[in-house]
Amino acid sequence: MLTQNVNHHHIIQEKKWKSAGKVTSIFLGAFAIGSVIGSVLGIKTVKAPGHKWAPNERFFFKKRTEFAVLEQAVERIYPTDQHGPGAIQLRVPHFIDKQLASSWGINAKDYRKPPFVNEQPEVGQSVLTIREIFVKGLQKMNAVSLALYQVSFDQASEEQQINILKRFENNEVELTGVQAASFFTLLRETTLEGVYADPLYDGNKNMAGWKMKAYPGARYSYKEIVEHPDFVYLDPVDVTRHRQLFLEKEGKNHD
Repeated sequence: MLTQNVNHHHIIQEKKWKSAGKVTSIFLGAFAIGSVIGSVLGIKTVKAPGHKWAPNERFFFKKRTEFAVLEQAVERIYPTDQHGPGAIQLRVPHFIDKQLASSWGINAKDYRKPPFVNEQPEVGQSVLTIREIFVKGLQKMNAVSLALYQVSFDQASEEQQINILKRFENNEVELTGVQAASFFTLLRETTLEGVYADPLYDGNKNMAGWKMKAYPGARYSYKEIVEHPDFVYLDPVDVTRHRQLFLEKEGKNHD
């Protein structure tokens, strides 16, 4: 759903929601939330234990203009509201940047032999790589904003940005090599993956995405509470902490 003051659908994901007594049936483990996370095991952009990236380090987007468009686009898809932080605060743009810098960005595990669909292909049928699709899509988003409103996308108002995203979603924008609607779907999916990924991948900062869903993270078991009649809220545990707890349990040094 879109933000409440705009009467459109599908751009914004399901309403962010908290409850002391209920929880959505969402199981978003470290490696089980979709196409991006499923393809990044072993990539060079996954930080090793103890390694820390610079706070605003970028691996793929070298042009600040393209990254600025990405920031505002994902924020419109998952905005800050009364339930919690939005995509920018959750570091979703940096999550996407790192995935594009990985083998996923060049479709390394996809079948890439011709023939390709030439007219209005979807993302998976395009001759373009995921990286190329993102760059073309974001550049076009900026061009549409300049044509319609005489300002870059990141300087446009929220209503104007949403209108542009709707044009992509409805396939009203002409992109070379891929459907605008298919690019929008890719952008939306990777945004949500960045919101709910394990913080290991540099999204879901402070596990705030999990906290908004009351998702407990990577825990050993729930034997202490499995028979409890009421919902029991547990602070989430990320994979890094899970590993530390395991090593401590085994009496091993985790440095």
